[in-house]
Formats: sequence, C-alpha cells, structure tokens
Amino acid sequence: MSAETLARLATLRQRGVRASEEIVQLGAPLVSTSARSKLGDAQWPLLEQVALAALDIGQLRLATTCIAALDTRFPDSPRVSALQGVALEAAGRPEQALQWYDHMLSLDESNGVAWKRKAACLRSLGRVEEAVGELVKFLDTMYADADGWMELADIYASVSQ
Repeated sequence: MSAETLARLATLRQRGVRASEEIVQLGAPLVSTSARSKLGDAQWPLLEQVALAALDIGQLRLATTCIAALDTRFPDSPRVSALQGVALEAAGRPEQALQWYDHMLSLDESNGVAWKRKAACLRSLGRVEEAVGELVKFLDTMYADADGWMELADIYASVSQ
C-alpha cells in the first residue's frame, strides 16, 4: 500500500469524484483485514468509498465485504444502513430495498438518505407518482434539502410538468 494510492483515494473522496473503476482498482487491495489494520481509522471512509464504487460497477462481492466490515464497526449507523439498501438495489432486488428503506424510516422518519433513496428506487421502478409523493413529504419536512429539490425538479421535467 503506497502513500500515493491513499492520497489519490482521499483526493477523489474529498472532491466527490465518482471515478468508480479507478477507486475499485486502487481500493480493492486495501479491503483485506490485514491491509485495513495498517490504516487505523482511515479505513472507514475508504471502505465506504470502495463500497459505493463497487456497487456502481457491479462488483457486489467487494461491496458486500466493505459493507459488512462497516456494519461490524458501526452497527447502528444510518449511513451503513443506506449502503445496505443501495446494495439491494444493485443486486436487482428493488422491492426488498424499498422494504429496507421503509424499515429505516420507521426507526427515524427524519432520515433524509433513506427517504431520497426510496424515492429514487420508486422512480427506477416506474412508480413516478409514488416517488413524487415521497419527495414532496420529505421536502415538507426538510425544505432546505437542495438534492431533494433537484430530484423532484428532474422528475417533473422528465414527465413534462
């Protein structure tokens, strides 16, 4: 593990760059328990970054490994729970993902990530009216969420409204 690799991954993460193939290529070797132990607390953001990138490019096994390690360390984390839902979506199980997001919302109805993921999942299933309803409810509660407003505007634009 080189310092250059870690620096590159950190730069991509800080800038919010979604270079999924590069992230997986650089990060996959760092996911093993022995490699991670050398990283200390720096391993946790790296695992989240690699998990998302792996989900983006369909490497579900790698994503599952990362998410399992995160869940072991942070068992009640809403961020890890959201990753589990995204993994269900990526695995082609959107109905289970919707149930997962509903479960997350039953624990914390202010969980913006779960609410937005649920809306995105509904939209991907072609259930646009339900997606709009979820986003409207979300934005009634979290009216300052710019991403939520952008998603809602995008849905309206996609159906010419």
